[in-house]
Amino acid sequence: MQIRAYSADFVQFSVHPDTVVVNSAPDSNTVVIDSGFIQNDTIWYAISPDALDTIIQYSGADSVVYDIDAQKTYIYTNGEITYKTFYLRADYIVFDWQSKTIHCYQVSDSLGNKQQQTYFKDGTEDFYAEEMSYNFGTQKGKIYSFRRQEGEGYIGVQEAKKLEDDSYYGKRLTYTTCDLEHPHFYIEAQRAKVIPQKIAVTGPANLVVADVPTPLFLPFGIFPIKRGQTSGIIIPQYGNHFSQGFFLREGGYYFALGDHYDLSLTGDIYSRGSYGFHGQSKYNYRYKFNGSLGLDYSVNKYGLSFDPAYSENKGIYFAWTHHQDAKARPNGSFSANVRIGSNDFLSNNSYNASYLTNQLNSSISYQVAFPNSPFALTTSLRHSQNLSDNIVSLTLPEAALTMNRLYPFKSLPSNRNSFLYQLGVSYSANLQNSVSAPDSVIFQPGGLDNFDNGMQHRINASAPVKILKYFTLSPTVNYTENWYLETIRRHYAPDTIVDTLTSVTGEDSLVTHIDYVREDTVNGFRAARYYSVGASMNTKVYSLIQFNGKLKAIRHVMTPTVSFNYTPDFSESKYGYYGSYYAAPDAAQPTEYSIFQNGVYGGPPSGRVGSIGFNVGNTLEAKVYSKKDTVKHEKKIRILENLSFGTAYNLAADSLNLSDIGFSGYTTLFKNLRFNFSGSFDPYILDSTGRNLDQFEWNINHRVGRFNGGFVSVSSDFRSKRSSNRIIKQLRRTKPNGR
Repeated sequence: MQIRAYSADFVQFSVHPDTVVVNSAPDSNTVVIDSGFIQNDTIWYAISPDALDTIIQYSGADSVVYDIDAQKTYIYTNGEITYKTFYLRADYIVFDWQSKTIHCYQVSDSLGNKQQQTYFKDGTEDFYAEEMSYNFGTQKGKIYSFRRQEGEGYIGVQEAKKLEDDSYYGKRLTYTTCDLEHPHFYIEAQRAKVIPQKIAVTGPANLVVADVPTPLFLPFGIFPIKRGQTSGIIIPQYGNHFSQGFFLREGGYYFALGDHYDLSLTGDIYSRGSYGFHGQSKYNYRYKFNGSLGLDYSVNKYGLSFDPAYSENKGIYFAWTHHQDAKARPNGSFSANVRIGSNDFLSNNSYNASYLTNQLNSSISYQVAFPNSPFALTTSLRHSQNLSDNIVSLTLPEAALTMNRLYPFKSLPSNRNSFLYQLGVSYSANLQNSVSAPDSVIFQPGGLDNFDNGMQHRINASAPVKILKYFTLSPTVNYTENWYLETIRRHYAPDTIVDTLTSVTGEDSLVTHIDYVREDTVNGFRAARYYSVGASMNTKVYSLIQFNGKLKAIRHVMTPTVSFNYTPDFSESKYGYYGSYYAAPDAAQPTEYSIFQNGVYGGPPSGRVGSIGFNVGNTLEAKVYSKKDTVKHEKKIRILENLSFGTAYNLAADSLNLSDIGFSGYTTLFKNLRFNFSGSFDPYILDSTGRNLDQFEWNINHRVGRFNGGFVSVSSDFRSKRSSNRIIKQLRRTKPNGR
């Protein structure tokens, strides 16, 4: 059997636990242990009757020296000691075996600079100090120059005595809410007692600012230092309201329900009978989510009950905010911002400045991106309430499913510039169920029948390819399909009203005819399908002019684009998407309408479109001489960053085929001055009534077009240079060790 001393009070027996009998008669194959304990299949035997009840574990980064004669152990550099819930870390530790006492110190290097402080932790209590001693038997100790955080403040003690109940008696105590190691201000007392997480009591105390004592003295100090949440009474506000009388407002009780959530219940009471109740709860789960819930109810009474002008108002208000941490679900997020209440609640409880609003908006949304797929889903519930006209807009729900552009034929072993290789397809689907009406209509029986709903699918396919080496051709197909559960029908429906007029001579009857259009709703599923096709082709043309002198060259880049777009006339009868009616018996032409006109996504467009578009983009740059460039002595200047001209010609129109000629551009002057401009010209002349005639301005007035109007803006951004940038540059230029 081998015996190895581990600490001053315990030895280890290297025997198997099955061969050990504790406090029982031995036999030839057992070992008797009168006192001790078993830990990790190892028997620890107490040498002396006053030994500690568990082992002391220790280690040192530099060395651990045993002095057998003096019965001491010395631990150097980042030494650590663990005993039950006790933990100590210091650069120099002396452990006295006989007295069961440790002494630890903060050491200094060869230049006199102090190294890390001694760190002490026992359960939830921890602090840093320059020097301390601790007795494992009595659980008492002395601490020198230590500082610890207590609640919202920081306590520093020059010399303290720790008792077995973890309380401290301190000499020259300071208390401050400044988190600096050397605080700007603090309250100083020569004697104090500190009970961790409860209270600190001092004798006469003095306020010190910038290490200068002030004449402000306190006969004694009591500082609550409980950590975390604390339940307690909320003191109400008091005052006088001009119409509701004297009041006590927002008084109640705060409940500390746990580490993650709380609750406050408060109330208001007025001398003339008004009252209110308020509930507020906040929750916070770190790295997951946080938010708050609030519910308010008020009864406001204005005037006296016997006064004819007396009025009473009841209101309710609900608010909810929820935020999800980005780390909680990388592929999805949930958020909520809800504010719902009675129309007159905010106006009758406007003592809070945040209530001064005329619009309530709410939204609840959830976004998720499906892993390993191109799909993403966004759902939301939205609410908007106008407190002036009582109009409520609800969207319950709204959803959007999107698919990133896919290239289904990219895996084929074909040319990268081929049509199939470049073919990309994208898809999106949207669902909406919404209503906008007075709250008196929505929240009545049958109010759900007022909702308008629909679903829209969109598919886009394009395949940009190179042709003739210098041109890029991009054919595009767009397909849209809208789904509805109801459509409309309109027809002319005259009505007759009989008015009775009384005159001096007798009674006469006047018959009045009113012409109006009746709109009926037809239930049943209908799909609106429409599409458009198009193509665009563009290229780039470069021109360069070189000079001798400070102006070295000017480069002009022109990007001409020709596009074509075709959309059929979906108002034709073969599609069944449009109807017509005569607005009056003598109407010469019927009025056309879309049966999907009231749908949330509308319907197919009417009228055939076959337009050719023309657009020319331009950029202008100059290359000038520069001293800063020590190699080529050149720098580029953008004279005109963009200048575009565009128009379109509709082949399907019977007149006025050419659209307005538009232009736009921007450039940057003096590095930070951005200049934007845009406008348009009308290529057709006007008649005396201001309507366009099918005659070009060029043929009549010998000009390209008549200027319609334009837009010019100048913007700039000014920022001061940060001093830290200069410091970083100096550090980069400084060599290591100052050489």
